Amino acid sequence: MRMSVTPAAQRLAQLMQLPDAALSLTEAALVIASHRYQDLQIDEYLARIALASDRLRRRLAADASKSHMLGMLNHLMFDELGYAGAAEDYYDPRNSYLNEVMERRRGIPITLSLLYMAIGQRVGLHLGGVAFPGHFLVRCAVDGGIVVLDPFQRGASVSQQDLRVRLAAQGIAAGDLGGYLQAAPNRVILTRLLRNLLAIYVKQERHQDAVEIVNLMLIVTPDAPEALLARARLYRALECYPAALRDLEHYLRLEPGAAADAEVRALLLILQQARPTLH
Repeated sequence: MRMSVTPAAQRLAQLMQLPDAALSLTEAALVIASHRYQDLQIDEYLARIALASDRLRRRLAADASKSHMLGMLNHLMFDELGYAGAAEDYYDPRNSYLNEVMERRRGIPITLSLLYMAIGQRVGLHLGGVAFPGHFLVRCAVDGGIVVLDPFQRGASVSQQDLRVRLAAQGIAAGDLGGYLQAAPNRVILTRLLRNLLAIYVKQERHQDAVEIVNLMLIVTPDAPEALLARARLYRALECYPAALRDLEHYLRLEPGAAADAEVRALLLILQQARPTLH
């Protein structure tokens, strides 16, 4: 299978040349969206985010406390702009594309968090994304520590007890809770955004769409073993057996211990025996 390099893929590759700290999450998320929405005007959406931040900045006194700033951010984003969690259509792929989230004012935890951080950081809030198991969150540095916030729940503060309950629901022992609350690198956040889209397209059996998402994942994190294995499975579903075999063999070179896995061994045998098809 020949892969065409789309303008979105080219621009994402350019962004990935930047140091992680210099990477704009909102720009990268909009570039990802432009892969699906090819006429998307990225600069217009970035300007709308900047305007929202300016609107908030004009309301804040120079000596405003962090708690007041967070309250004002919540009021702007959820009361005035009308953003809310997409509880009824959570797995609609539009909730993972930032342009659609901004148009529809509905999103999942990670996309709402991206906007929340983008607006808040511009007014001086020290916000970071938290790749918490099962539900993306935001942390904010305040005097004496951090607070954990849930933009999917209108920016509500999340207690340590609630965090432990959430971990337990994922079958995870809390242990050192602080280990789950570190600020995630930007590439980790983008990979999680793409992983959400991949899971949706796989569930909907939209295999070609899923392959395109994996291709973007491999731009963000080249040679990621999980992405190579996922693409091998997708290529098999599309009957692109040579491409599937190449990805699976690449995966096994990176993860030689996976050769002991029964499912991987079975897939390798199937691909080795499959009749090549032209793709």
